[in-house]
Amino acid sequence: MKPKEEQAVSATQGYNCKRGDIVKLSELYSKEIINVDTGENLGIFGDCDLVIEEKTGEIISFISGNSSHFGFFKEPKRKEILWKNIKKIGSDMIIIENE
Repeated sequence: MKPKEEQAVSATQGYNCKRGDIVKLSELYSKEIINVDTGENLGIFGDCDLVIEEKTGEIISFISGNSSHFGFFKEPKRKEILWKNIKKIGSDMIIIENE
């Protein structure tokens, strides 16, 4: 198993980060979340809720909002996505895959 530091870096490698570099959360807000296995657009990262381990501060997962302009008609479809399932963070999207 990889050390925690390497696991965190692997999610940012597509964002041209090197070990120890930091990606600001504000830089992720406008990015679309795309499931590479299904092609499904899961919404915008800025609409997500983060699940954080209280003791370590590590991001465990995020819950996609997939809000719609017509959201008042029905509840938005929400999915929990493990942080480790992020495969690449690009300039305009975050690519995830199913477990």
